[in-house]
Amino acid sequence: MPSVWQMLAWFAQAPWYAGGLLAAGLTGAYVLLMMIYRWGWMRTPESEHSDLHPATHPPSYPAAHPPSYPPAHSSKIPSTFPATHSTSHQNKPQPTHPAAQPAIPATHQNHHPSTPITVIVPARNEAGRIGHCVQALCSQDYPAELYEILVIDDFSRDGTAQEALKAGGSQVRVIALAEWLEKEPGVRAFKKKAIEIAVAQAKGQLILTTDADARPGQSWLSRMAAAYERKGWKMIAGPVSYYPAPSMLGKFQELDFLSLVGIAAASIRLGFYNLCNGANLAYEKAAFEAVGGFEGIDQQPSGDDMMLMHKIGRKFPGQIGFLKDKKAIVRTFPEPDLAGFWQQRLRWASKSTHYEDRRITLILVGVWLFNLFIPLFMLLGVLDAAWFRIGVMMLFFKIVADTLFQVPVLRFFNRSHLLWNFLPMQLSHIVYVVFMGPWSTFAPYRWKGRRVDPQVLERAKRRAARR
Repeated sequence: MPSVWQMLAWFAQAPWYAGGLLAAGLTGAYVLLMMIYRWGWMRTPESEHSDLHPATHPPSYPAAHPPSYPPAHSSKIPSTFPATHSTSHQNKPQPTHPAAQPAIPATHQNHHPSTPITVIVPARNEAGRIGHCVQALCSQDYPAELYEILVIDDFSRDGTAQEALKAGGSQVRVIALAEWLEKEPGVRAFKKKAIEIAVAQAKGQLILTTDADARPGQSWLSRMAAAYERKGWKMIAGPVSYYPAPSMLGKFQELDFLSLVGIAAASIRLGFYNLCNGANLAYEKAAFEAVGGFEGIDQQPSGDDMMLMHKIGRKFPGQIGFLKDKKAIVRTFPEPDLAGFWQQRLRWASKSTHYEDRRITLILVGVWLFNLFIPLFMLLGVLDAAWFRIGVMMLFFKIVADTLFQVPVLRFFNRSHLLWNFLPMQLSHIVYVVFMGPWSTFAPYRWKGRRVDPQVLERAKRRAARR
């Protein structure tokens, strides 16, 4: 058996042998990870009668000119939710044309809902889309007396609050975040603070959150409530997808985003709570309060979904679920251009260094290294063709593993045709992953007109820890 020195001498004479071993280890780990994710996705049960094929095309209208809305199903706040905190928006006269069609009682499998629900919609400068979101929420087939809608206006300057009231009338309560933060200067996590305020005002037993630019299907509340009542989960993550976009950038975002949704479902099924999306999330109000809300994670502006999931998962192990149901899908819009996409993903990735569960960090670093060495070995091919062959083999196994995982996920979302774009986008996805990792750790980003610097946040976090 060769000694350690003999092996080092061997690698010095032919360094690509060492590269081959490194590549084999990273590739094997990556393929295993993707197969575990595939197994987790396949093991996540799909809800019965989840055969609805929701419309994939949103109503078209200029974003800068919100549409008018049809009559609403309610002219008063449901009796289950008496008016509480009054804001300046609530005191304004109610519009005569709020949104939505008459609600149809939910009768899925003879299910008779009984859970009071509060839907929370944080919104900042979303006048062009908040109306359709509220309209979709007012059109739910869940009993109107069992749910309320709270829109939290996060210092909007475009009339977002007025559009929300126009769309929902008295079925919607608008809370102005500015009125609550007068005594709390220095807040960085505005969205988290908005959700905390809304939860405190909520009358519902179950909290559902979505985004102002999202559109839930008509049975969203019914499906989430049914899962909560039958499973007893403390938190429920739901499926989110993009409306289709014709551009290559739009297709790239769809493929990447749906893979994240699939990973979230698989991870939750395996008891590893590393992903969810605040556009389709539900949790018990009591569970939120039991973990102290966002206390301890309120220095990071993003992470109102994943970081909260980590806290609830620690407090209530085994009581988080993923609702794999087509009727529970919430749809939203991809970013229209590369700059917007990059800023969005910087925001998403910026919280990766703040995870307390080091297993998540280990997986992220491993995936990043795997993607890094593929182009690195290919570039080293100018020195020795063996390096290039190693890089090509890594790419081949990545394509195979990703495809095997993506096929059932895309089939669930009725987006299997995106596989035709999968191969051409592999190289661009590798470049995206390689640059996004370090960039999100150090580079500031802008979102909704606010500038966020990760280094400033890290210093604030250390100061808070010293106190």
